[in-house]
Amino acid sequence: MVDDMTYTDIIKRYTHYVNNFSNEVGTFGEEPTAERLQEKGNYSLIGISTPLSRKCLLENNSDSPGIRDLSTETLSLLAVALTRLLRIQIADDHIEYWDYTTERISEWDNSSRIPSLVLNIKLINDLRRIKQTENTERDSESLERVVQYGPTVSLYLVYPTLEGLIKYICREDIEMNGEVKKGGKIRKLGPKSDPEYYEEEKVSSIGSLLWHLEMEEGDDIERTALKEMRKKIGELWDIDEDCVYGWIGSNRNESVHGTERPGTEYSTMMNLICLVSWIIIQRET
Repeated sequence: MVDDMTYTDIIKRYTHYVNNFSNEVGTFGEEPTAERLQEKGNYSLIGISTPLSRKCLLENNSDSPGIRDLSTETLSLLAVALTRLLRIQIADDHIEYWDYTTERISEWDNSSRIPSLVLNIKLINDLRRIKQTENTERDSESLERVVQYGPTVSLYLVYPTLEGLIKYICREDIEMNGEVKKGGKIRKLGPKSDPEYYEEEKVSSIGSLLWHLEMEEGDDIERTALKEMRKKIGELWDIDEDCVYGWIGSNRNESVHGTERPGTEYSTMMNLICLVSWIIIQRET
């Protein structure tokens, strides 16, 4: 067992995996592209072991440290690296990372500081994990729908949960209901120069909250992680990195209005929730 693994080591492994996945495409079908991702989602290869995955993925390699063995500093950045992998698949590394982050944010909140948000994170993860079991015919039919549409249902939770986590971090400036506190301000989504702010008004833009977290609230390490995450999401979905937060805001509105969304969007947002959760854990433990 290797005692430790740096974030740079993990990036090298994941990069090798992404660059060499096409050699194993024959096993899984067509090669992943941004167009295929948006139309069909990514490959779900959870629990499937290949020579490449055993070499590169942490949870598939018994000689490597697992997700739970990584340092808090590495875990706080891992969401960025895992987002690049979403172009190819939802892997065992994603699953273990989401599970472990859910456990850790729950442990941190044992004094009920943000109980509704932590419950949402648990529910989002539960909807992803749920397995169909033997039950009555009626219950089985209902469970089948939950299994089939779990990621879609989860999307109704991921956006307000992410908003709530950011509001908690920025609680000196904003109430949990979105009202900017007297004397506080939240940066509006916009250009890096000549910023504009919400002051003593309600913020309903998740894009602005993300932009404020990155540009105003975050320290250097957090700002770098958020910027890198924005870049990886842009690469994943083939959009300009400067448009990512606006794209997330647009997706939130479409989700609220019942538009069916691809499963990979859920995975992307879950990675963002994990990144912000680790910011909280690092700051307050």
